[in-house]
Amino acid sequence: MVHLGPLPGSPRFSGGFDRVVSAAVDDAIRLDEAGFDAIAVENFGDAPFFADDVPKVTVA
Repeated sequence: MVHLGPLPGSPRFSGGFDRVVSAAVDDAIRLDEAGFDAIAVENFGDAPFFADDVPKVTVA
């Protein structure tokens, strides 16, 4: 599983999208080197979620 950090539009996104991509690529490389032939990507790093008012960029 490749776990993404907070993405643009999530409450904890710090503006470091290049770091999110770099960490995801590193995870994928490690899984490949360990012999996995497939990966799944999930964005649970976006938690906590907005409780009431969700910005448009979040659902775009």
